[in-house]
Amino acid sequence: TYFDRTANNLTNQSNRHPYSGESLFARYKDENNYYYAGIRADGYVVIKKKVNGTYTTLATKKVLEGSYNNTSNPDLIPLNTWIGLKFTVTDDSDGVPQLVLETDVNWTGAWTQVLKIADTKGTALSNAGSVGIESDYADVRFDNFKLTNNETTNIIDTLTDGVSPTDTSGQTQSTQANTYDKTVLAD
Repeated sequence: TYFDRTANNLTNQSNRHPYSGESLFARYKDENNYYYAGIRADGYVVIKKKVNGTYTTLATKKVLEGSYNNTSNPDLIPLNTWIGLKFTVTDDSDGVPQLVLETDVNWTGAWTQVLKIADTKGTALSNAGSVGIESDYADVRFDNFKLTNNETTNIIDTLTDGVSPTDTSGQTQSTQANTYDKTVLAD
């Protein structure tokens, strides 16, 4: 899934949090049970799980330059830059969930693995669930949201709020983004 932040909505200082950003959900059972991966305003990528309403951080790593400051630099995620997030959750032969987060900055088609972790902390989330996208306090365009399993790939065009960064003539495209703090789930 690619996203392009076109504007931040951080005028209200109570909206400024280092953990806000763009996120993907997997194995979503309900609001208290799911895996979460994303890129945050403080420049970190993270993989977390929420089980019975309690978050557990499984992995984190700083990937964006700069120093986060709630007042003077409240968001390190660049504006007007397509960034891809790919979140893969599979079970190994013992049934232990393996979680991988990859990024593609500037929509180059070259994915970089930034986090990889086996969920061995407490209760693992097994079996299928819904997937989703979340954005915090920003106007964002999403594109190329794909669900993949071992047999098929399904592109869900109805969840596209933006367009590819270039059309077939090589001209940059632009759309008006209008998504605020939105979570979209799909089975």
